[in-house]
Amino acid sequence: MADPAPRLIVEDWKIPHEIFVENDKEGEDPFFEELRDDHYNHLYRWVKEWGIRSVLEIGVKAGYGLFSFCSANPKLRYCGIELCKEGHRFARNAQELAGLFPDARFEFLWGTRSTDLDVLPGSRWDLIYIDGEHTAEAVFSDLELSARYADQILLDDCIMEGVVNGVGPWIVRQYGKGLRVPHEYFRTKHGHLLIDVAEITE
Repeated sequence: MADPAPRLIVEDWKIPHEIFVENDKEGEDPFFEELRDDHYNHLYRWVKEWGIRSVLEIGVKAGYGLFSFCSANPKLRYCGIELCKEGHRFARNAQELAGLFPDARFEFLWGTRSTDLDVLPGSRWDLIYIDGEHTAEAVFSDLELSARYADQILLDDCIMEGVVNGVGPWIVRQYGKGLRVPHEYFRTKHGHLLIDVAEITE
């Protein structure tokens, strides 16, 4: 599967800059700096080029993913799940970002740990984006659960040991069931792995 579309830059998205500088004493906006790299541009391109209409994100944090997805599709159906306690302190920022997209549909769920999650809202999602707890156990659990609800899974931070040690055994387990798991790695800043759940075959 080809990497979708040319690179886009954040200025194309017409972001109201003043929203994100509340705590910026040096006049430089770290939100903009984050969004300029290929990591978040890839999320934007993916939704835009492939006509994604619904996204469930595990690991909302400050809302960078939310903003990228909804910039690509302002009418997106979005559910954000944050299960890491350190991520809860960014909840206000993510919800303020959601307010920039009045035509989108949002749902937020705040919990405690990835391994506590045993069901997801909704029956089916075009894309589930996993950027939650980066332990092997949590990644394996998130993949196992997400595969029941997603057409595609995009896994973030595949350059991190815990993520690699979670996704590797999960794919091997599917092969052990006699299933072929189409997947492709994208060399973005943190490493994205796309798993095409809809095309998993025996």
